[in-house]
Amino acid sequence: GLSRRSWRGSRSTVAGMLARRFALPPVHEAKYEPRQIPNAAPDMVGTAIIRPPREIWLTLLGEMVQMVNEALRRRASCARDASKPLSLEYMADRLDVDDPLLGYLAVSREDGWLQGFVTCTTFTTWHADFRWDSLSPAVELATDHGESQGRTPRVDEDGSLADELQAQLHAGDPDNEGVVWPRIAELSLLGALGCGRWLVQLVIDVLESSSEPPYEYLVAQATDNSIPFYERMGFVRVGAVTVTRRKKERVAEVEAEEEQEAPVAAEEGLSDPNDGAGEAVLARSTGR
Repeated sequence: GLSRRSWRGSRSTVAGMLARRFALPPVHEAKYEPRQIPNAAPDMVGTAIIRPPREIWLTLLGEMVQMVNEALRRRASCARDASKPLSLEYMADRLDVDDPLLGYLAVSREDGWLQGFVTCTTFTTWHADFRWDSLSPAVELATDHGESQGRTPRVDEDGSLADELQAQLHAGDPDNEGVVWPRIAELSLLGALGCGRWLVQLVIDVLESSSEPPYEYLVAQATDNSIPFYERMGFVRVGAVTVTRRKKERVAEVEAEEEQEAPVAAEEGLSDPNDGAGEAVLARSTGR
């Protein structure tokens, strides 16, 4: 799969990002045993919802890592799940760089233990040739993920959703601040013990009711095992494509030197923000 750097693209400001990374607060583990955290109730009784500022998010990285590892352990105990948990580096990167940063924490009212978190930001890419395209040969949306589980996958079969996304306003420099899509929100982080659906719905409700900024679409990147979860919430698998450049291989010694060095464009489907989890891109309208 592709790393998050591949999804969002390389930047010329990597040194600046590392400088900020080194300035992050120390990572502290939770002072409680993650296995003792109760799952949130379906009606969220006993759970408080908090919207913290960025500086508070950064101090919770240790607890967030422990909680997502515990969530994966609980899922694996009752079903086969080869998903990789969100890494500390990935979460720190998103909390440090995402702008704006909209997010919520779910904590138990009795003990203040972390039960879930979700963050959202404006979709941005650092690929100069990125485009939404569900009909590209590089994109394999037609999978048996749903059919093998007795359900019909939600796929952008005719490419209409990708066309709508591609038609959205976007501008910026892929070598600096990135190409920003101000009408498309990205669900960037999600981890939960029994309240994932509730947290995602909270973000959707906020995006639908908010006028600043007026997001019209919400996109997410999902592991194979979490695709059904997002599909039940109205998301559809959609194609995200970029162009990679590589040097053309020598096919004959008599080829001209300029021909050997000429870059060849190759389309590549983008899907995996967390390196190797076999992920997919999904999107839905905010209902605006």
